[in-house]
Amino acid sequence: MTRTAAASPAVYREHPIKILRYSAKNLWLLIFPLLRSLRFYPFSFQNLIDWGAGVWFDLLVALLILGIGTLRWHACIYYFDEVTIRSRSGILLQRVTEIPLERIASTVEEHPFYLRPLRAACLRISTAAGAMPDADMQLTLYLRDLHRLRQNIPVLQNGKSEEAAYHTPAWRTMLFSALFSSSFSGALYIATLFFQGGRITSDLLEQFQAQQLLEDATDRASTAFHGVPRIAVTIGIIILALWLISFGRNLLRYGRFKMRFGSEFISVHTGIITRRRYHLRDTAIIFPDLRQNLVMKIFGMVSLHIRCPGYGSRRDTLPVLIPLMRKKSSQPLLERLHAVPVMEHPKLHAKSNIKFFWSFVWPPVIGLCAIFPVRFFLLWLLPGVGAIIRFFSVMMIIPLVWLLCIRIVAMVSESVTMDDQHLQMHFCSWFTFHTITVNHARIVRTDIMQTPMQKQYGVCHLYITCNGPRQQRFKLTALPEKKVREILAMLEEMIPRVETSFVLDRLDYMKKGGRCSTATALGASLLKLHPCLDVVDGKLPVTKKYRGSIEKVVEEYVRDRLRDRTDLDTRRAFLVDTCPDDHLASIAREVLRQDGRFQEIIEAKAGCTIFCHCGPGTLGVIFLRKA
Repeated sequence: MTRTAAASPAVYREHPIKILRYSAKNLWLLIFPLLRSLRFYPFSFQNLIDWGAGVWFDLLVALLILGIGTLRWHACIYYFDEVTIRSRSGILLQRVTEIPLERIASTVEEHPFYLRPLRAACLRISTAAGAMPDADMQLTLYLRDLHRLRQNIPVLQNGKSEEAAYHTPAWRTMLFSALFSSSFSGALYIATLFFQGGRITSDLLEQFQAQQLLEDATDRASTAFHGVPRIAVTIGIIILALWLISFGRNLLRYGRFKMRFGSEFISVHTGIITRRRYHLRDTAIIFPDLRQNLVMKIFGMVSLHIRCPGYGSRRDTLPVLIPLMRKKSSQPLLERLHAVPVMEHPKLHAKSNIKFFWSFVWPPVIGLCAIFPVRFFLLWLLPGVGAIIRFFSVMMIIPLVWLLCIRIVAMVSESVTMDDQHLQMHFCSWFTFHTITVNHARIVRTDIMQTPMQKQYGVCHLYITCNGPRQQRFKLTALPEKKVREILAMLEEMIPRVETSFVLDRLDYMKKGGRCSTATALGASLLKLHPCLDVVDGKLPVTKKYRGSIEKVVEEYVRDRLRDRTDLDTRRAFLVDTCPDDHLASIAREVLRQDGRFQEIIEAKAGCTIFCHCGPGTLGVIFLRKA
């Protein structure tokens, strides 16, 4: 039984398999030595007694670790209702996490092959408030408890009743896995495997005679490729093997890929061995990223990646929403996703100046020019290994020539387009072409970089930083300076149009910061006064005082900001608060919806600066006035 209390809301515990997860970090130190010792003994009762007598202390420590893990599992509970989901963990120091259901940006259900016989699954819940790559809440649940959660959490209710919007054929999954696999990612996976269980992995490799197999493969390849150095053949086999590992991981991770639409959410099903189900709030997508390599660009294929809290945040995953599709036929699906808006009336378009081609091609050109003198020097210094040096020089030339071709294509395709709401960037980062469309409100910083020669000819590099779970910086190369200045002027023109105000629940935090006197804070508390602060020229003057409960004040405050206003840009409004729950935000949201003018309401948690100065229970409304 997972239910531990009959009262409402019901209280649940995680699956007992979580005990092993709690203990895993420490058990790695003991399990492998125990297993290595165990395999030296033939199985018999006497040998087992002798083995136990030799490792009794290790066994005692292992039992202690498992006991502590059991206590941690028993102390961890979670419960939910129609409004929030909460979890409590910790033995001595308890940690309580509370997430309002309306603030959930994404969830991930994982059904690994080793948990399916146990009727268990992993659930990770992320909100737009977190800046860390880890999820805000991670639970290992019984499947029956996961089904109960699905009945309460709207984001988990997308299922088979929804229409399948996109289904990836097997050949496209294989092609996607081949295009986005590399020997480097395969090496990272192998390195992780050795790091987590290096000793036992080494024992397994010895048991299967991996070294002997590699030597046999090298001998056969050397015979087939007569004249190629043995070490070059060995390295080639290793590189190919690592690429195959990466290819196999991508194929297993993104196989059986399909996507469904809900009323407010997008559901993604993927995985062969470990089945994953992602649920994304469509309004939580920060920006889309259409990616292509050179082969995909030649054949008109594109892969849609997104930036969304909790989606693709792990290092071993790609934030891919649509693995592979034809660019010409993708626009209807992209419009349905609201991921890549069509810029029908662009105000500005800037294209890279090809006269400054050196800004694009200098990395591969310098690399190619450096190979030849280094090759001649090494041949003079080490004539005995001349064949190996020639082989490696050729192997270095191939990726550099490929990179040079990519940079030449980027030189003629890199550009930036801007309209009233969005900024669209076409650029290349190493071997990948990107098309990113970001809302103006997501841009937090712009930088211009110029060399003296670029300044003379009116050319510059533009760096654009966008916010999200973590800030990302994008570079646009060799743009006309005049156009860049116009882009910055259009972004800066929005600053005086932004109207920001807050209403405070309490003044004790303002008093602690020296922004109001003790008498003022005491009087406001006794009279139930709630000041409204407006951001005016970088200052925070009190423009109005409300009286009564904070719930009544929030409703009156939002109605005051909307009353007789004809100068507001009704495309979107922003709600920002420091509340631990969704109570006040729901009141403000309902008032904005009743007004009926705003196409989109974006909600976020205020930063630590506002929280420290204003305290909990602070809510703000941000509007954009018409130009």
